[in-house]
Formats: sequence, structure tokens, C-alpha cells
Amino acid sequence: MNPSEQPAEIRLTRPDGRQPREHRSVEIHRGFLRHAEGSAMITQGATRVICAASISAALPDFRRGTGGGWVTAEYAMLPRSTGVRSPRVTLVPNKRAVEISRFLGRCLRAVVDLSAMGPWLIQVDCDVVDADGGTRCAALTGGFVALADAMQFLVAREKRPAWPLRELVAGISIARIEERLVVDPCYEEDHRAAIDLTMAVTGSGRIVELHAASEASPYERATLDAMVTLGIEGAHAAFAAQRACGDPCGRDRAGHCDGEPG
Repeated sequence: MNPSEQPAEIRLTRPDGRQPREHRSVEIHRGFLRHAEGSAMITQGATRVICAASISAALPDFRRGTGGGWVTAEYAMLPRSTGVRSPRVTLVPNKRAVEISRFLGRCLRAVVDLSAMGPWLIQVDCDVVDADGGTRCAALTGGFVALADAMQFLVAREKRPAWPLRELVAGISIARIEERLVVDPCYEEDHRAAIDLTMAVTGSGRIVELHAASEASPYERATLDAMVTLGIEGAHAAFAAQRACGDPCGRDRAGHCDGEPG
């Protein structure tokens, strides 16, 4: 059987009643914080993440003198964002937070023209307020909107001639549960998944990064292909939320920034 086909005889009831291909509702509150150059609060089902983008001249050494800038990210979970208190990240960050921070930084930089932003550093902080699965995906989707706000601030202040963002980018996760593929699993579903895939997708449908792992036995290439296809389709809900909160990609400057053909 083709893994992309959902067999009629296998019924899967999702905790929130969604259909297998149905994404949770996504809402983004742009400009959520008063002091940050860019900010957003993203709500994805019961998951909520606050994203803040800060501009500084503190470029890393390897970017100094290049004329271009840099974008980096940090991810953290507040102690009671989960059912049981998790330790606050202080002097010793946990390995999961470091791995997700690097993931976010790579994915955001993939859609930025670093030379166009000038010699500036933008740091995107993503703090999980409530966790119910998909926190890194929500952080990427909301973090991009915060980054876009900071870019608008930077371009206006520095009178940069070019718009630095090339296209949208968002996060999406797919899980295989009881032989069914589901989009955007909540925590309960993610906990039960036999295979879990997380990916970053651009507005043009290209892949920036993906991670797929089996919690049980190895899986076929066809299963991975089906999950990737479903992920690209499922990311449209995140892109719709990004567009709904304004002009996150500077369409008036970049024309077809979200990846639509020019």
C-alpha cells in the first residue's frame, strides 16, 4: 500500500477531533512586545510562543568586515510551559534547547539576503509559554514574523536600498500513528507516534531542513516521501497565518517575496 493513502479500514480519532490532514488553528499577534524591534505571539492550538527580534551591532567575528549581517536564534521553554515544571535555562542550557536554537537560526538565515541587511546582527528569541507539541515549528513560524518586523525597522532606519527577506519560511510536523499520517500532531499524538518528521518549508514549497526519526522499526523510503509531501501541503496553514497578520515578507518591496512566480 502506498503510505500516502489513508486506508479506510483504519480509523484514527484525534484528541481534538481534527481530520488527519487538518492543521491546528494558527494565529499570530504581530507587535506583541513594546520594546523589541520585532515581535510576535503565535498560538498554534494550545501551544503558545513569544518571539522577539533584537537588532544590535555586535556581529560575530567571522562576519565583521564583510559588509553583511547575521541572524541567529535562541529557544527556551518557560518552567511551567509543560505539565511538570522544567528547570529554567540559566548558565547551563539544555541540549534540546541548543539543538532547536541552531535549527531556528539556520532556517531563518536560509531566507535572508545577509548582504542586503548591512552590518547588523538580529537575534530572534523564542520563548514557549504553553507547550502542546510542535513548539519548534511554532517558534519558526512566529519567529519569521518577528524577524520581518525587525527587518522593516532596520531598512527604514538605515535606509537600506534592498529588502533582505527572500521568501516566507515556516515549520511543520507530520507523525505516523497507528499506520495513519497526521499533520501537526499535538503532544498526546506526538508521544504516541511511531515516526515523527519535522521540517522547515519556504513559501515556494522548497525544503530548508527536515528531521525524521522512527521510534520503532525502520520505515520505507515511500513513507518518508509521503510525509514530506504532506508536510509541504500542511505548511499552507502557517503561511496563511503569517500573511494574515500583515505584510511579513515586505511584499511592497520584494514583489513576490513569498515564493509566488514573478
